[in-house]
Amino acid sequence: MPSRTRSSFRRNSCLLGAALCSLAGGAYGADIDTAPRATPSDLVAPPTTPAPVNTPVVTPPADTSAPVAPAPAPTDLNAPGTDAKPGAPPAPSGAAPTNAAPGTPSGVETPLPGANAPGFVGDEDADPNTSVILENADSFEQTTAGKWTGKGNVRVKYKQYTLNSDQVDVDLDAGEAVFTKNAVLHAPNGETVSSGPDGSLRINLRKDTYTVLNAETSIAPQRLQVGVILPVLVYGGEINGRPGLIDARGSRFTTCDFLEPHYYFLAKQLYVIPGKRLVGKNVTLYRKKRKIITLPWFVVPLDRRLSRQTLFPVVGQTPDEGYFAKFAIGYALSTTLPGILKIDAMQKKGLGLGFDQNYGETSDLKHGAGLVSLYHLADRSTGQDNISGSLNHQQQFGTVLANITSQFQQNSYLVGGSQNRSLSSQFNLSRDVGNLSTAIRTSIDTSDYGVGSSINSSTAFDQTFRPTNSEQLHTLFTLSNNSDSYTGVAANKRSELDTDIEYAQQQKQFDFQILTSKFTQLQNSQVGSTFFGGLERLPEFRLATDATRLPSLSKFLPSTTRLDLSLGSFNEPTSSTSTQRISFGLDTGSSTLKLNDRNTLNYGGSFIQRFYGDNTAEYLLTGRGDYRLKIGRNSSTGFGYNYLRPYGFTPFQFDFSGNNNTANFNYSLQESKQFHLMIATGYDFNAAKETTFGPAAPWQSVSVQMIIQPDGHFQLRTSASYDQNSHRLLDLTNYFRVRGSEGLALDVNTRYAPSQHRFSAINAQLDLPFFRDKNEDAGWRLRAIGGYNGYQNSFDYQGLALTRSWHDWEGTLIYQDTQLGIRPGRTLTFNFRLKAFPAVQPFATGQLGEALDTGLGQIY
Repeated sequence: MPSRTRSSFRRNSCLLGAALCSLAGGAYGADIDTAPRATPSDLVAPPTTPAPVNTPVVTPPADTSAPVAPAPAPTDLNAPGTDAKPGAPPAPSGAAPTNAAPGTPSGVETPLPGANAPGFVGDEDADPNTSVILENADSFEQTTAGKWTGKGNVRVKYKQYTLNSDQVDVDLDAGEAVFTKNAVLHAPNGETVSSGPDGSLRINLRKDTYTVLNAETSIAPQRLQVGVILPVLVYGGEINGRPGLIDARGSRFTTCDFLEPHYYFLAKQLYVIPGKRLVGKNVTLYRKKRKIITLPWFVVPLDRRLSRQTLFPVVGQTPDEGYFAKFAIGYALSTTLPGILKIDAMQKKGLGLGFDQNYGETSDLKHGAGLVSLYHLADRSTGQDNISGSLNHQQQFGTVLANITSQFQQNSYLVGGSQNRSLSSQFNLSRDVGNLSTAIRTSIDTSDYGVGSSINSSTAFDQTFRPTNSEQLHTLFTLSNNSDSYTGVAANKRSELDTDIEYAQQQKQFDFQILTSKFTQLQNSQVGSTFFGGLERLPEFRLATDATRLPSLSKFLPSTTRLDLSLGSFNEPTSSTSTQRISFGLDTGSSTLKLNDRNTLNYGGSFIQRFYGDNTAEYLLTGRGDYRLKIGRNSSTGFGYNYLRPYGFTPFQFDFSGNNNTANFNYSLQESKQFHLMIATGYDFNAAKETTFGPAAPWQSVSVQMIIQPDGHFQLRTSASYDQNSHRLLDLTNYFRVRGSEGLALDVNTRYAPSQHRFSAINAQLDLPFFRDKNEDAGWRLRAIGGYNGYQNSFDYQGLALTRSWHDWEGTLIYQDTQLGIRPGRTLTFNFRLKAFPAVQPFATGQLGEALDTGLGQIY
């Protein structure tokens, strides 16, 4: 039986991206071709001569060409002793100093070469965030100024990282630290990376780059985001990196954690930008040491999930496309310009070609970064050229960030019908400096579906100024334009400028606001029509406080009480109403009165008074209450009441309110986890007086739900609704769930219509694993779905997915027959993929990815 463990240092290694790539705590790196690389000859430690010295803390000097003047060595953290070494106990008083050179008379101290460099132990100015601190070593030797070696049980502190190895060689003049034999780096979040017993790890102290030889590390899936669901193991060869970038040369990588992996890739070059992409150059796939295929490029996006993988095609059959094979092939124009080439061969549609091209890095927006996508299909079934494309671009100009997004579509067969064309573009500029935030947003949408065209555009200037922590001035100007024309109808053109200004100030006792909103119609070719709805405030003044800020209120009102006062002039275009309004509101919030351990009362209410400039007025009264009585351990019963009624008249639609006068009752019995019963109903006092459309119907339906769950494997939930007014059973639903070992699942939902004496809907899903191999995490899996329509006596949808899974790979054959969705019909799809790199599986969805059913709860 193959072992699941690769080696001891592989078990302890994880997250090369989180540990080494974040040495400087910075963002993602740039072009990997500029990364420093080490060769085996570079890693040979310089010869050293014994010279016991103090335990050092060293900082790479900014200018290595500047001579260092000798100075007396600072005091060691350890007390002086002849044989003292880092971490040793203090020597007896009067012992010879540790920095005395061989042959030096006792009591004569020889200055260390370069011992006065900033950061040595004893230097009060040493910065632990930039220094290399040797915390432990069995022996320590210093050869020349700025060069020293530690051997045996080496522990070094560098910035926020701790490194262990058998030996470390530090050269301040070269700005390097080389850790050899069993080098392990510990990141501040507890993650580690190991070079192995024969590897080495070299850190450039000036650039915070690193080189690892013969390393074996693991990049965890949470570091790589959506593109990977298993750790990526990288071992052998040479690995270079800097913050946010892993650059491996001649390394192997795999997601198989067996000692002898079932598969692995051997790449001439591999680089990973966590959260962005994984790109391999000259990549060869091996299956148990047998060469399968060599690819010039292997690309896996890590910031989105593809509809297909870049290794194997998706094949199948649909009513619209016939038999098809769809490929996604990784390529790269350079090491920093990877892309995905899409090739779709469809029996009925023809050949579709497209690409997704990345450029730039989001960590270096000064030069811009983004994604360009383009797809073309000469559709033989319609005789039209289908073209779609998109652009997403970001770029930083000083303190201004620019974002451009655009989508184009022409004659998409997914839209169907006659010729169609659409273009949607957004251009945004944003700047956030100090207490001023400014944004300019522009959008343009054009469309033409053969019967007419339309153009919609808008430009917004949005600015927020915060002069103090308690003040804010927000201004928003929006210019909107709309033009549409249809065959035989004159073009309609409308244009409007919306102005919104809001000033807010928060004081100790009150909140104060001034709001101004104005709609200015610039053009309207339709006589008598209005363009945009909404409400104009010309202006409105608001004042608000609560009982916690005015303690005098809490003497006679609940502490949750809130007061609101507003005064303003308003224009409502939709109702052609323009007048003034004064509004005063008092809301007591929600208060709780606990009578005892079993009786609780929640209550609250509000009063709102409004006066209008046309000599009308109204006031609103609301009240709410809820009484709950606890029965037994977890059971309870409750009564509630809600009241809302306006008195008077309001000329504004935005002040309209409903009229509510209802009481409700509920009961919950749950004395064990195995059984739960809930009953609820209510009475509408207003409906009791309403006979305009027939007999009064004041009673709300009685809703009963029962849940039986004997253990974690079975559950039955039954719900029923009974109409007390007509004395009939409305419907009956059942949900049955079974959960077994190894992912076994069965769900069945039914809905029974008593008036038709039939099941109106039956939905089911089955997930059945079988012939499982636990050691390999492999086997077979059958998934089935079905939705039966009792009214039409037919299936709305049904589907089967058969999956053969190995430890690292899986193949899935999917059959679906649906009468729902945008494109109904039968489809057959086969997908073979690496389990570690997820792709969208087209199961339980329509041809365009839409859900097959949203009814009856927990079934798709």
